Amino acid sequence: MLNFDLESYIKDLSPELQEKARACTSVQELLKLADENSIELSPDQLEKVSGGTAFTAGTPKFNYHITNPTSCFYCKIEGRFTGEVRERDSCGVNADTERKYHCDKCGDEWWAVIYH
Repeated sequence: MLNFDLESYIKDLSPELQEKARACTSVQELLKLADENSIELSPDQLEKVSGGTAFTAGTPKFNYHITNPTSCFYCKIEGRFTGEVRERDSCGVNADTERKYHCDKCGDEWWAVIYH
């Protein structure tokens, strides 16, 4: 399920939460557990939990940006448009525009797709 050392991240949690974390069978379950218990994860920890592939379909970060394209995945706040724009080809059908955003709180940057 996870490609990082779960035990090193849960060592400071209560025994009950450690047990629940070990019982998670997917990244989504682990992130839901963290969210339900107000457990803060750093951007680095979130990248490791999600497999380090920020824009692979089905990962938490990808799914979040589908519904919140201009908000930071980590801080859940609106990002600042950097002014950078690029065109991309959507399977040869038409060009979509991508706009780059920056989170002033954590420093994360991402591209948000603007569909034509």
